[in-house]
Amino acid sequence: MPSFPEGLEIDHKQNLNGTMGAYAEQILIATGKDDWTSRIEEEDDAYLQRKVKDILGRKGELSD
Repeated sequence: MPSFPEGLEIDHKQNLNGTMGAYAEQILIATGKDDWTSRIEEEDDAYLQRKVKDILGRKGELSD
């Protein structure tokens, strides 16, 4: 098990199945980082992530 920051409580026993809405599609972008902000598109060097969100996100050109 990886080490976590001190004081970060994570429940490793609860089943995650059904705890969040399903997505029709997911995109994996390898950044080589292991310390993302909560919104990856807000990273200083996140040009690709911002463009993907603009195109596929809510009201985006290719949004459902």
